[in-house]
Amino acid sequence: MPPKAQPRNRLNLARTNVLMKEITDQNRDQSVYIHPRWLKANVNNDLPPEWRDSLVLEYKFDTFQQLQASRTFYLDAAALDLCLELLDLRFPIQVRDDVNIVTSTDEDEWAMQIGMDGFHAFLNTIFLRDKPKGWQRTPAAYRELYQKPYHFWPIDVSAPANGEAGRWVTAIIRLEREKNKNPDYDENDPNSLEWVESNEYLFYRDIVIVDPSLDNDNLERSAITRRKVRDFLESCGLRRSPNFDANREIWVPPTNQPQDFTDNNMEVWSTGLRCVDVVRQMMTRILDSYVADPYRDIPDDVFFAPLRGWFVADDVRTDMIALVAMDLVSQLGYNARIAIEPVKKLNCGNKVLKNEGLRPVTEGVTAPHMYVPGSKDLNGCPLTWDTGDGDSESLDTVYGVAEPDDNDQGGGGTAAYAQARIITGDDEDDTSEDDVSLIDRATDSSDIPSSDEELDPENESETHESTEESDDGVDDETSQGSSGGDSGEDEEQSADSEEDSVMGDVSDDPGSDFGESSGLSRSSQKRKNEEYDPPVVKKPRV
Repeated sequence: MPPKAQPRNRLNLARTNVLMKEITDQNRDQSVYIHPRWLKANVNNDLPPEWRDSLVLEYKFDTFQQLQASRTFYLDAAALDLCLELLDLRFPIQVRDDVNIVTSTDEDEWAMQIGMDGFHAFLNTIFLRDKPKGWQRTPAAYRELYQKPYHFWPIDVSAPANGEAGRWVTAIIRLEREKNKNPDYDENDPNSLEWVESNEYLFYRDIVIVDPSLDNDNLERSAITRRKVRDFLESCGLRRSPNFDANREIWVPPTNQPQDFTDNNMEVWSTGLRCVDVVRQMMTRILDSYVADPYRDIPDDVFFAPLRGWFVADDVRTDMIALVAMDLVSQLGYNARIAIEPVKKLNCGNKVLKNEGLRPVTEGVTAPHMYVPGSKDLNGCPLTWDTGDGDSESLDTVYGVAEPDDNDQGGGGTAAYAQARIITGDDEDDTSEDDVSLIDRATDSSDIPSSDEELDPENESETHESTEESDDGVDDETSQGSSGGDSGEDEEQSADSEEDSVMGDVSDDPGSDFGESSGLSRSSQKRKNEEYDPPVVKKPRV
């Protein structure tokens, strides 16, 4: 009988061509250099024992290879979790004590095409229904929800049935403790507290879905995801706070401008990297606030302010490569160093990857745009700073929906001017003159002059009310302070109506598609109109 084959190691030391400097007597004292060869491939020396069979080391090495495979390589849930875990460790303990990065979710039930009945059936499979509602019923992976106020949750909302993969959004959740009247309160004692807080966080105050994919389904997808997150939290026993703001949103630079991309040519591959960038910016806001005063609540207009208008996927990927590489060095007991290895061929399964696939894009419509934070044009698209055709050092033009072209014979293919709507942290419609002065005032599409008409300068100054409607409706509840007990029936109906106002006629059939939403903003409906021509805009010069 032939001997049994020995199991292969998960990781090995392979002979490789690592870039090295030639060490001579002249430069030996000034150079850091590494002994050119490991003593023996099957000898550990100072490496940790059993490193070759370590599942953790293999998982981190796979993530490292994903990150440096190609600039458009999708991040799966495991890679995203590792990157966010390492990112979290870079912040001080005071911030980490208040922040929970929820394990990335990529189950199919989170896709927009799955109805609420199908989603609720999914919840029944993961919650411990034989336990009392609350901490005991909640799966162990989510019990940190009760312990911290800020939660960041990457969710894959792609539709596998449509061939999608890795369309990530970031759910931002802010929770509150329960407040109760102190029975021992003494108004004559300055140290006595009138209200006392519970040890656990039992109320959800804000649920924001940051979805950078600017396509026809953006608003509906965000509303459906927010509804699913809300139902998930309520399955955990968390209740709606009287301070809950259903209209809360955070402006984010998009993966694409509609005029530059089609549905088949969007940077969906970058959504995982954008999750990392969103979490990093939000945690930095918490850090900046805590450095100034760790005992002061972060104001809404600070925490929910627009995100930075400059996102470069290649830079985020580079940062993540560095984090994971140094983590691998630490896993090997710091008996390793980062090396540069020339490659001739890259493979992922049976697919050959191009070596130049890691090269950053710096020109054309797919190059990074510098957006105006918090801005929207008439179609709900963010505005972009344009350097114009003159001095390259002067950023003097904002473009979104463009001026009508004098040579345009379409008579209405483009809107006359764009209106900037600055999204504030509390999303109040308080656009000031300074906000709107970023670009010319808007005119309704019905006021667009035909090709043989001239613009009247007097009409250019006229303003029109924004037709943009709320995503979730208006929460008219009177704030009464968080109190014990379950939410009332009227409160639940109000919450449902707010979500349904955006979701439209949603089928409960798990296998059905969601119907056309009747509650989308007019700007979104315009994008969904097949007869509407995307505006012609000036492209930024890099």
